[in-house]
Amino acid sequence: MTIIVVSRFVIKEGREEKALRFIGELAGLIARNEPGTLRWDVYRTRDERTYLCIEEFVDEAAIEAHANAPYMVSAMSDDDLDTEITLQDFTKELLVSKSGDVG
Repeated sequence: MTIIVVSRFVIKEGREEKALRFIGELAGLIARNEPGTLRWDVYRTRDERTYLCIEEFVDEAAIEAHANAPYMVSAMSDDDLDTEITLQDFTKELLVSKSGDVG
């Protein structure tokens, strides 16, 4: 079973344009370099500066590879982006889905 990670982050006021460009660049880097990352979707919420990231990984090793990729390490330490992760959670098991599948 794959692992889903859900994160919510807030981009500081005035940094939105740079952050959005960088998120677009990250998507390309992840697609080209992380075969174990099956999904990396970023949504803007109704609050214009709050974003929701939904990631899906094949296993724990893929999560580690993603977290330790140079571009992710750089993103997490970029003071100029000035984001704050306000929620992060990892799935344990699928209980039920729209298709009727049960974990």
